Amino acid sequence: MAKLYNNEMKEAFLRHLEKTHNEETAKVYMYSLKRAKEMEEFLNKDLSTFTEKQILEVIMAGDHASETAARSVLTHLRSYINWAIVNGLTSSNINMADRITTDHLKTAIGHNKKFHITEKDLIELENNLVNAQDKVVVRLIFEGVFGKQFAEIRNLKKDDIDTTNNSILLTDLKNEQRNLKVSSTCIKVIKDALDQENYEYNNGKSTTSVKDAPLLDNGFVIRQKLAGRNREGSNEPIPSFHIYRIFDVLKTVTNNPYLDPNKVRQSGQLYCGYKHLMDGGTLDNDFYDKLSDRFNISKRQNFHKLKNEVNEESINSLYSIKENHPS
Repeated sequence: MAKLYNNEMKEAFLRHLEKTHNEETAKVYMYSLKRAKEMEEFLNKDLSTFTEKQILEVIMAGDHASETAARSVLTHLRSYINWAIVNGLTSSNINMADRITTDHLKTAIGHNKKFHITEKDLIELENNLVNAQDKVVVRLIFEGVFGKQFAEIRNLKKDDIDTTNNSILLTDLKNEQRNLKVSSTCIKVIKDALDQENYEYNNGKSTTSVKDAPLLDNGFVIRQKLAGRNREGSNEPIPSFHIYRIFDVLKTVTNNPYLDPNKVRQSGQLYCGYKHLMDGGTLDNDFYDKLSDRFNISKRQNFHKLKNEVNEESINSLYSIKENHPS
């Protein structure tokens, strides 16, 4: 079983489900609890202590195609929180998931569909970001770089960049590696990120006396700021929560509070589908195989999910392919 945040407590809940229901039910609930893991790690607290807004953000991050799917996850999260309350494992006796209404779920689904970005949106976003350190994260994710806990992004070093062949060597959390062909734009943004010496706070609009901070020169593409208590830095990759902090900047610049790493990743997948259709291709199994390889998606676990998310209807809603599709 994959490790969850506060794993011992989560496993106790899943064992309870196996006894009161069955093993398959426990597996379904486990997948919903996995959705909360990244935010639990970022906030450094268990799901049972989440606010109403934080629970809703977990549901929204799943990018559900329907209200029914979102409601199912809400039911699972609510059950876990109830179990924690009944067993005295959380400081509150109020289940904040009970406050999430049907209207909340409808809003969440609407935002998920609305806030994918096109390549044109991406370029506009890059043009509005003053720090290459921010630009490179969103560009890498859009083109297929990700990994568990963003390991492929965090581990990327100067020596991994092949500028001659527009290729980058990616290393995941288990130190497994793969090569990925990227665009010339991506290579340029990577170079700019490597060349950046100082990070400008608040996208160059800081209202405090401290406007910027030097960046550690340690060979990584995404680097730590030498500020506050961290004035020496380290030769380790940046922590995963650093990526979420960058997205806080992106949300402000785009005035889109729902933009997150998964949305950008899915946007990149939709763009690949759009390009393939514009080249006269069809969304067949060969296309999905190549898309899975590019975005390093498990064909065994997530292949059908990918097919459901990247289809002509979803691509058309973003790119109007009906107007542009070659006859």
